[in-house]
Amino acid sequence: MRRILQLLSAMTRWERWILSLLVLLLLASGAGLLRLFYLRHSILLPAEGGTYIEGTVGDLLPLNPWFIVRNDVNRDIVSLVFAGLQRYNPLTRAIEDDLATMEVSRDAKVYTVRLKDDLSWHDSSEEHPHPVTADDVLFTFKAIQEPQFPNALLRQNFRGIRVDKVDDRTVRFTLEQPYSFFPSNLTLGLLPKASFEGIPAGALDQAVDFGFSPVGAGPYRVKSVVRTDVSTEVTLERFPRTLSPVYRLDGIVFRIFSDYSSLLLDVSHLDGVRLVPRNDDGQPIIAKRFATLRYTLPQYVALFFNLDRPALQDGKLRVGLQQGTDKQAIADVVHESVIVDTPLLEIDTSDWHYKFDPDAAQGALLASRWNLPERLRLQRVLEQEDANAAGLIA
Repeated sequence: MRRILQLLSAMTRWERWILSLLVLLLLASGAGLLRLFYLRHSILLPAEGGTYIEGTVGDLLPLNPWFIVRNDVNRDIVSLVFAGLQRYNPLTRAIEDDLATMEVSRDAKVYTVRLKDDLSWHDSSEEHPHPVTADDVLFTFKAIQEPQFPNALLRQNFRGIRVDKVDDRTVRFTLEQPYSFFPSNLTLGLLPKASFEGIPAGALDQAVDFGFSPVGAGPYRVKSVVRTDVSTEVTLERFPRTLSPVYRLDGIVFRIFSDYSSLLLDVSHLDGVRLVPRNDDGQPIIAKRFATLRYTLPQYVALFFNLDRPALQDGKLRVGLQQGTDKQAIADVVHESVIVDTPLLEIDTSDWHYKFDPDAAQGALLASRWNLPERLRLQRVLEQEDANAAGLIA
């Protein structure tokens, strides 16, 4: 130590400054290396507990997986309260097992699902256990197939499908023809048969008592629904399950406001806001304390052709209508960036042939059995354009 002190005292002022700087650089480098080692050899895990409060704008309708097509607010809540035989994993973008495992026959016509162990409905207790059984699965899907079922679009998804109970935990779905996207239909939330005893199929959408006190088998159950002059507050609490993935929040609160102005007045009590509006420039209108997170969901807004109409049974006419629709212009108006050329999201559309092409659309319409006067009018317009482009002939 004495020799070090003697060495330091022998240094000039500038030499001591340079030495001090080198020592500081050494310490900073060492600290940086230690932090880098810590980050590379540590695994961050989310903490258990806590409550997330989300604000949204809309109307709370009865919470029922059969009838959520027109309401995004309900869809969010229903996805947490109810669970299906299968589920969509946004990370892998694949349909995976949820309440049941699934086996597919070699001819891809028979789907056999077997419920997992220890599945219970939210109203289950030690005194009155209420397990999820094959009867609940049968009820959920056979009710949809009833002619009087109020959701015609959902009924169409299960048209011609035979549903049979194999045993208390196993159900078999038999298709008339192979359909590789059928597992997505099994992501529909199951409903307990006991909650709808005595209700005819045509009145299932009128089961309001169930809709505001729903019983599901999802990761969260409804604790309360409270309506005030400002908002409607739906409080969910975590339901103990052994299934993956693990849900760590103790509670989730949805505060539903009638308009965005009312939401902003109470924004200090919110942890997040769902689907904020945009200004004239297409930029999201958000409070300063929030950061914008853009995401896309496996859902779409689409136009379907009614093939019962004789005119639309012409395939060339449908191709012409599709190729003549500028979907990019529509997306620009509503400030959306994702265009889906097919409702089958799993299909690779990099080589999709039916994108916007006015010239190809005109050819398809002329080749179709389109209404003759309109067809002739279009042909005259095209001939006039060709003549104008060619100019006068000397």
